[in-house]
Amino acid sequence: MADDNTGRSSSGVRWLFIGGTGLFVLVLLCGGGLYWFYTSSQAEVEQVVNAFQTQLDAENYAAAYQAIGPEWKLINSQADFTELESTIFSQLGKLQSKTMFSFNVNEATSGGTAYIIYNCTFEKGQGQVKYSLTSSTGTWRIVGHHVESPAMIKVLACPSCGEVMSDLVKFCSECGTKMNR
Repeated sequence: MADDNTGRSSSGVRWLFIGGTGLFVLVLLCGGGLYWFYTSSQAEVEQVVNAFQTQLDAENYAAAYQAIGPEWKLINSQADFTELESTIFSQLGKLQSKTMFSFNVNEATSGGTAYIIYNCTFEKGQGQVKYSLTSSTGTWRIVGHHVESPAMIKVLACPSCGEVMSDLVKFCSECGTKMNR
């Protein structure tokens, strides 16, 4: 009887080992797939951001506007976009270098969102640039671009009351004075 129990025990251990190994391999494959998915999405998003930034650095605002998503176009005409981006360019100059600070992507069958933040060096100072992107047709499009830099304070501060706006607006939200640009 003892031999029979020993046989069952070693058989159970063998199946436990095989099952555990299979589970480990499955986890490894899933992890590898997720890593591949994440890095390929990151490469796609960065390619779109780099192309957009290249157009801005060349002061080709019409091409940059064509590359943005419909969500951004709904709230900004091409003239408004050009005014915004040319103001940023006049304050900061061309991008000299960037280092990724943060990257987050969420994809589903109906599309996805991505947020990427870079710490940047421009010709005229340091800054942080935040990009928001969406993908609903398999193509990533930029739907938001926010630049934070001490060099931007000049155009964000109200000439009348000194209140610093969080965005490039036409009128001060505090006193209503027309902003200088």
